[in-house]
Amino acid sequence: MHLLNQSLAKKTVKMKKLSKYLHHLTAEDYKHIKRLRHASFLQIFLHFFNWIFSRPSKGIEVVKNDVYVFSYHPKLKKARLLLTGYSLLAILIAIFVVVAMLSIKYEPLNRQLWDFSDPAEYIFNQSEIGFEKGKAITLPIKQTLSSNRDFTEGLYEDTRYDSGLSVLKLTDKGMLYGSGFYTSQIIDSTKSGASWQQVNILTDVPIAKPLPDNAGFDQDFFQANMNMLGNVLLLHSDTIREESGLSKVLDASGSNNDAQNIGVTIADGIFSNSLYFDGNNDYLQIYPFLSFPEEEITTMFWIKSKQRDQAIVSYASTVNRNDWVIFDPADILVYVNGFGIRTGVSVNDGEWHHVAVTWKSSTGTVTVYKDGYFASRKTLAQGGKFGSFGSLVIGEEQDEIGGAFNPEQTYEGYLDEIAVFNRVLNAIEINDSFRRGAYGLKLQIRACEESVCENPFTGPDGEDSYYIPSYAEANRYIVTTDKQGRYFQFRLELNTIEPGSSPGILSIDIEPQYFRSDSPSIQNKVGIKYNVLNEIEAHGDAVMQISNDNKVWYYYDSGQWKPAKDKGNSSSISEVSDNLDSFNQQVGAGEFFFKMFLAPNSDKPSEIDSLQIIFDRGDDQNVITDTTEYLNIRNGFVQNLLVLMVGWIFVVFIALFHYFHLHYSQMLLPVSSMQKPEVKKSDSVGFFFDPRFGQMIEACSVIVIIFVVLIILF
Repeated sequence: MHLLNQSLAKKTVKMKKLSKYLHHLTAEDYKHIKRLRHASFLQIFLHFFNWIFSRPSKGIEVVKNDVYVFSYHPKLKKARLLLTGYSLLAILIAIFVVVAMLSIKYEPLNRQLWDFSDPAEYIFNQSEIGFEKGKAITLPIKQTLSSNRDFTEGLYEDTRYDSGLSVLKLTDKGMLYGSGFYTSQIIDSTKSGASWQQVNILTDVPIAKPLPDNAGFDQDFFQANMNMLGNVLLLHSDTIREESGLSKVLDASGSNNDAQNIGVTIADGIFSNSLYFDGNNDYLQIYPFLSFPEEEITTMFWIKSKQRDQAIVSYASTVNRNDWVIFDPADILVYVNGFGIRTGVSVNDGEWHHVAVTWKSSTGTVTVYKDGYFASRKTLAQGGKFGSFGSLVIGEEQDEIGGAFNPEQTYEGYLDEIAVFNRVLNAIEINDSFRRGAYGLKLQIRACEESVCENPFTGPDGEDSYYIPSYAEANRYIVTTDKQGRYFQFRLELNTIEPGSSPGILSIDIEPQYFRSDSPSIQNKVGIKYNVLNEIEAHGDAVMQISNDNKVWYYYDSGQWKPAKDKGNSSSISEVSDNLDSFNQQVGAGEFFFKMFLAPNSDKPSEIDSLQIIFDRGDDQNVITDTTEYLNIRNGFVQNLLVLMVGWIFVVFIALFHYFHLHYSQMLLPVSSMQKPEVKKSDSVGFFFDPRFGQMIEACSVIVIIFVVLIILF
């Protein structure tokens, strides 16, 4: 290392000046001298910093010689000047920090925090303000009816709320007459010109909901879910499609048995639309029917007719032209394999009826259901079997496959939701199928700007029309509206064609959701005694009033604290905080109470999550358990500056340690000689350059700096 120190001497030192030391040099010394004579400033500078951080691991003698060389090397002159300036600046900052710390006044003050985590500590309207995750928050306007209490606020007409089933339903009288009404309470959005866009209705049963497509099943409802296992034909009757010059009613069963349409038109039905047969040789035909059942069958449909002796469904095959026939609405006649039998079931009264006819080959049992219930049972063609690849005609009776119709037997009337299964459905499944069309739901609405609304209830086309809810998902039905006004009200009509049965309404929800916009208030129950109020800090969307006795409430206006008459006389949180000195002077000491008014916002909730006061109780007051002694540093900038300067003290210490270690310690070494001085272990210099001492100082400094950084962050 002696060689390294010699090579780092002043640049102006010539090789001849080193000649008097040549008897001390070795071959390795000459290599270092030659290398460092041509070294760049960057190389020497990097070596310098590498030495700073690695010297604790070196011996004392090596470090001392390094210090001597680095202190006089000409290429490090700028670095030495920079380090000297940095050290002087650090000393000045350290002096300033000490003076600042000595000038700070410590004042024992009290702090009270309200974090809105316990509703029992506050006075508020529970219908207007709620608590959520440590926040007081405005609640949405009650726009959902889902309980007895909710529905009781409206008006029942042949309807009632069944607490056992938790549904709104028809009364016995309503079920007898087939209808009943419910009128909701007037809903106040608290917003002028509010837009009412949608009504959502949850039901316990399907209401006018068609059977599931693709031989599927639904499980969205509490009752009347339907499993379509074995379904080979399903004509919903919603639309008639024109394709390549042909008119078709599409099969929704997934079996691709689309029906060719000859003259049949669309009309109103149980499920939105139905098929209308005018009796003038119009019909539907599926030929060939590739998946027609063979040994078990269920055929069902909705029918509305006043005729008799007319064909409803006819299937003809190579086995028999009357393989499967359902005939005559006045007294249903069933044919199986050419054998017919009257059932005594009549559906030709001009009203909608649900009909289901089943047959099972192994027993020959023919069962007829009317409006979801058993109506007749006969035995016919036991052991028989239907032919394959035949023709199914709806509305005509075939005397040969696909034709030879008798015009006098052409059906006149309406049919809807025509379905064929290759199995015998049980009584519950047939009743569930019936109930899907047995219930009705209609709605009228109105919106006003006045609380006493005199506008009539209307549907989409005026007073004589109704909104018909459409199935959306799960058990939800929706009505889309475009009404505007602060106040909203609806009138709901429930219908049934099944005596003793009623649809059930689980809940009704109106969208969009509106929140309180009339500034609901919340205040503390227990006052905090104070002598002087120093600070108020709050976080949230609110204005406020404060009081020193819970009787007279004050707000700040035009340089004065004035008694508030209502919620309109309020101040912002910043106004209150900035003018506490004048409150102390004009109003005086007492018990602190606050009243927060959450900001009016009808489109989203307003909230407040904390309020804190810092106050002085006076010398004769005891500190209570829910307050904390606190260092009063009024100016936040000064507080932050203090923390930073405390950190600077330790940075300065490290800087001085490095500098004195590097620069001024050379004064203890012989300047005129490159020879190694002898230093005893008892000398102060020896201790100062002891590697263990340096490691200890630096480790302690790093720990303290980390501690200061954590204080700043947290």
